[in-house]
Amino acid sequence: MPGRWVQEPAEALPERWQVLENHHPFWVQPLAGLSTGLYPDQRANRRRVAQLVARQDAPHIANLFSHTGAFSVACASSGASRVVSVDLSRPYSDLARRNLEANGHDPEVHPVVMADAMQWLEQERPKLDGVILDPPSRASGRRAQSRGWSSRRDYSTLVGVAAQLLRPGGWMLCASNLRGVPRGWLKQQIAAGFAAADRPLSRFEGAPAASDFPPLRGFPEGRCFQASLVFTGR
Repeated sequence: MPGRWVQEPAEALPERWQVLENHHPFWVQPLAGLSTGLYPDQRANRRRVAQLVARQDAPHIANLFSHTGAFSVACASSGASRVVSVDLSRPYSDLARRNLEANGHDPEVHPVVMADAMQWLEQERPKLDGVILDPPSRASGRRAQSRGWSSRRDYSTLVGVAAQLLRPGGWMLCASNLRGVPRGWLKQQIAAGFAAADRPLSRFEGAPAASDFPPLRGFPEGRCFQASLVFTGR
């Protein structure tokens, strides 16, 4: 059908389906277009973050641009004492709450906040043990005077604000799907943000997409993904 990624079936089907990833149930909308509710290219990184959280002592995590809360579920299920999911979208925030509840987590303990990520960090100033930063390349703000979000313009600034709030030994998973930038672009943004915050970086680790999402010659869209896991000094 023109304008759709999946041809609509002739018979009526449920609007949402529940799928399993790493043994966790998530609600998805497979006929909703590009944003079905779960990005499987980050599956391996959700498992990796869950392993990090399990080795920490009841950490406090912020999931910025949280979408439908998949990283939040992974962290809450691995022993985080508090995971705050921050996103401007009401539909995504509602699905994040449903996903947390489907996995047995109380949204009062692991709240979902409809807010601008930068503003939330600056206003709340939470002390954090881990941050997930997986924004869209661009997004509109909720207010007319807002200039919205641009990864190209704002990424390093947001990294710097978040880095100021990381406890010693904390970590940050940064991801980007911005087109038209070199492979080292994301590392440069992370390094610039930590330098602006005057926080030490103890190490970088690569965080590639899941193995069933390889970059292929002739498919440039698959080469946009960049991600790094970084750790602060103690």
